[in-house]
Parts: sequence; C-alpha cells; structure tokens
Amino acid sequence: MVYGSQKYAVYLINEAGELHFNCNCPYGHEGICKHLVAFALTIIDGNYKEAGQDITPTLSENEFKSRYSKIPSKKKLLFLKQLLDRDHDLRQQFMAFSDDKTEKPDTIIGEKIEDVKFGINAKLSNIDLDNLCYDYDNYNHDYGYRDYWEVEYDAAIDEIKREMDPYISSITDYIKKGNLLDAIRILLGLYEGVQNLPDLDNDNCIFDGEYNNEVQAILNVYMCDISKAISNIVASDKAVLEIITLIFERISFYNNQNLSEGKEEINYSIKEFELLFQTLVINNGIAHFLYQKIQENKLESLAAAYILLNIAKVADNEKLWKETAETYAGLDAKIAKQLLEKYDSKNAVSDFNRIAKMAFNNWADEFDKYLVDHLDP
Repeated sequence: MVYGSQKYAVYLINEAGELHFNCNCPYGHEGICKHLVAFALTIIDGNYKEAGQDITPTLSENEFKSRYSKIPSKKKLLFLKQLLDRDHDLRQQFMAFSDDKTEKPDTIIGEKIEDVKFGINAKLSNIDLDNLCYDYDNYNHDYGYRDYWEVEYDAAIDEIKREMDPYISSITDYIKKGNLLDAIRILLGLYEGVQNLPDLDNDNCIFDGEYNNEVQAILNVYMCDISKAISNIVASDKAVLEIITLIFERISFYNNQNLSEGKEEINYSIKEFELLFQTLVINNGIAHFLYQKIQENKLESLAAAYILLNIAKVADNEKLWKETAETYAGLDAKIAKQLLEKYDSKNAVSDFNRIAKMAFNNWADEFDKYLVDHLDP
C-alpha cells in the first residue's frame, strides 16, 4: 500500500526477469505513476519486510523424496482419491496411466500423421489473402489507427490460426485425457505440413516472401503451449518412451529419404523440440533413452545443446554436463554463463578465468558487469 492523496494498492510481478508494475490510482499518462516510483525506490533501498512467512517453503527434489517415502500408503491413496474425485481430466489420465495402453498402440492411435500433414498443407496453401475480411476502420486501443498493411497482416495471421486451431484443439483434448501418442502424432503432422508451402501473399506483399517462416513461427508458439500443457499431466514412462521413439522415427525417416522428382524435402530441427523434450525427460531412465536416440541419429550439435544439458542434469551426470557445456560455451552466451556459475560454485579459479576470458572476447557487453562482480581483483 502506498499513501498519496489517499491509499493506493500497488504490486510488482517478476515474470521470468520481466517486471510488471501496477497501481489502482487514476494516473493515465505515459510511464508509471509516482506511487509506483515510491514503491520501486523502497524495494531498491531494502526498506520492506517479506510477507507470507507462514507459507510452506518449496521442498527440494531430495527432500520431497525423503518425506514421501515415509508417508503411509493409506494416506497417499486417500490423497490420490481426493484429487481424482475433483478432476475429471485427471481421472482419464490416471486410467490411461494404469491401463498402460501404449502396450497396444493400435488400439488408441486413431490419428495418422500423413493425413494431418497433407490436410493442413492443403488448407494453408489455399488461403486467398486478397479476399480476407479487412477491417480498415477498426481502431486499436493499444496502437491507435493502423496502416493498411498492418490490418491486412493481422487478418492474414488470424486466418492462418483459424486453419490450425481445430488441430490444436484436438491436441489439447488428447492431452487432457492422457492420450499423448495421438496428441504428438497430430503435432508431428502439423510440423511436417507447414513446410514447403507456396509463397502466398496479397497485392500489397504483406509477407514479402516470408509466408513459410510466418506460419512456422505460429506453430512454434503452439508447440511451446503444448509442451507446457504436457508438463501438467501424469504420463507413464512407457508412454513417454513411445513418444520419443515416434519423434526419432520421423527424424530418421526424413534424414534418410530419397527424394523422387516432385517430392518435397521435410526437415526436422531438434532445436524446435527442445521444450518438449525438457518436459518429457523426468527421470534417469528416460534421460538415458533420449540420449541414446540423439547419439544414434548423430544429432549432438549446438541445436541439441540445451537438451543434452537437461539430460545430464536429470541423470545427475556431471561428466556429460561439463563436456557439453565446454563444447558449446564458445558458441552460446547462456551456456557460457552456466559454465562460469558452475566453476564459480566449485571455486575452480583457473577454469573460471579461462571461460571468463573467452566469454568477454565473444560477448563483452553481456559479460562486463558479471565479470566485474565475480573475478578476483
């Protein structure tokens, strides 16, 4: 609470490093109000007390495992029953998990990747960008009046999403029911189907030869949302291994394809599956299996660096983590930063200085303050 001419409620949310301020005062001009300035200065000065000490602190993974092992089975089952009674989707996930239907994939897989691929490709290849409903008179309260090309671009993007949304809805429904195989099959069909589109545009050239890239960018956002949705459900290890196998079957198939005349090439980028793999890799067994698949398909590269680092972390494989980080630190500033923090935590001064010198040579603007704060004078 901030006291001005009256009492105002202020808050600040730190969302992945982005600060979002708000105040319920009537200020309606550029920037932030004086109440938020006062709020921010108070935080900077450290003149505040932490609230919510009664909230139970987050347990580490090891602490949770230790305490969980000591809870009586009867109590665990009671908690599970209460969860299942409240949540219909969770009940379906539980049945899929307990039945382990992945032992008979044909009984649950109704989606065909090829059908989805050709279906979405046909839809996106036949959008008539010159005859969409363009609302040139629509006033946007965030940006004011817009140029013609902006109106046309937004309408075209909306039309692309309209064609993709039925598939995305089906994926979401399958995920809620715990049927991840069908969800991933549709996703792979979309991933393959949005490639090799004709270079559509309208008379004003709103995409300027970038139609394919625009469509793939939209799918990448959907893929992030899908990965986050999967992280909220319970899946058996066998189901996860089936999914990883399926993805690498498609990767291998297209990496070894012999293109006949008139046949379009499909390319899989493992980088675009980074978040999905991070979501799926939840234990040592799955981590080891994914690592094997990456090695078998010769995909150990910068594109797979974050996937490999996550595999090493989940598997508690310090050697793999260090080898991966050392290999790609010179090519990626974030990996270099992680490696510096690792060496700093271990007080490995010579290794820290070696990576610090490389990082400063490559990305001086990103590392100058960090190094001032961490290097021994």
